Amino acid sequence: MTGVLLFLFGLTASLLWIYLILLFLRTLSGWFPLDPRHPALRLLGRICDPYLNYFRRFRWMTLGRFDFSPLAAILLVSFVANILQTVSQTGRLTVGIVLAILVQALWGALQYFLLFFLVLSLIRYLSLRLRWSGQLVWDLVDSVIMPVAQFVMAPMTKRRVRPYPYLLIGSTIIFAVLLVGGSVGVAYATSWIINLPF
Repeated sequence: MTGVLLFLFGLTASLLWIYLILLFLRTLSGWFPLDPRHPALRLLGRICDPYLNYFRRFRWMTLGRFDFSPLAAILLVSFVANILQTVSQTGRLTVGIVLAILVQALWGALQYFLLFFLVLSLIRYLSLRLRWSGQLVWDLVDSVIMPVAQFVMAPMTKRRVRPYPYLLIGSTIIFAVLLVGGSVGVAYATSWIINLPF
């Protein structure tokens, strides 16, 4: 590949990384009670909302109160930016490289959720043991954690009712094992996949 083409791939990747930051800021802005009329938020909305709205139309990306469409949108931009950056740095693109980047992107999304639930479960467990106040907050946290903890612990509990602290500590341990094991497995798999000869 020519130097100009590699430069254009690198420049496009850099622009996508900047856009990724804007998408992340736009997603975060929806989590806080901010004034939507603020000029910065309106500009961010004009830049990001057309792309995010494309993903929001897929109803299957919404589970209960959770809308995973911004995550899918961010993953796609990250995937394309990684491919372009790899091509700009190495001057080549193989199926193995694309598959390795895809595996890493999917693992990154799963890793985020595992870490999120691990931290949330651990904090909730500590709040029960140390009797932290704030029942409204803990009710909200419980509504998020309880279904996940029950699902994760179902094979171990054989669907018997277990005390909530037992479910929390058990699911925290499982999340930690999955994070460590998954990281090792993904690192091994991507090092193998990236070297595919085609």
